[in-house]
Amino acid sequence: MRDPHPRALLLVVVVALVSLTFAGCTDALDPVAHHSKASSRASAKTKGAKYTQGGTGKAVTTHRTVHKRQRIPFGHQSRRSSRLEIGVRKVVRPGHPGVRVRVIRVTTKNGRSTRHVVRTVLVRRPAPRITLVGTRVSAPGTAKVCDSNYAGRCVPFASDVDCAGGSGDGPAYVSGPVRVVGIDVYDLDADGDGVGCD
Repeated sequence: MRDPHPRALLLVVVVALVSLTFAGCTDALDPVAHHSKASSRASAKTKGAKYTQGGTGKAVTTHRTVHKRQRIPFGHQSRRSSRLEIGVRKVVRPGHPGVRVRVIRVTTKNGRSTRHVVRTVLVRRPAPRITLVGTRVSAPGTAKVCDSNYAGRCVPFASDVDCAGGSGDGPAYVSGPVRVVGIDVYDLDADGDGVGCD
């Protein structure tokens, strides 16, 4: 039997090489197949990724409301009164402070806080302290010099003053009740309630 012609063998080899090359380039020539494989590779990479909140670079902002209580100091008022001897002072209302509440909105952005007063609520108004100042002048010859530590009755200046009708030995006396508005220099307020000779 005779061997095939050399040219015939060469043709068979060339045809085989062309077939293999064509099979390997099929994906490159088919856009749909190429896109499908690329998508599969991208999906494989994305599947293992992790996402955290704030990773996009956006600022994190928080809000909260604070109530701040504040004290309002009270003032002082003096009123002239002809019912009291001149030089006598009498506190008729001690006065009390007021209270207000400020509602503050606190905004925190990236660790920095800003405050804004939303509104102010007046809880209690302050009441001033009121003191009566005596203006009454006694008739000539009857003027008395009274100790300003007491009010309501004229407590004279003396080496000692006792309550009239009591066991004290004077030399001066006063009829009560007498309000102690300063220092009880004559110990007229025995029970310490602010009123002597009662």
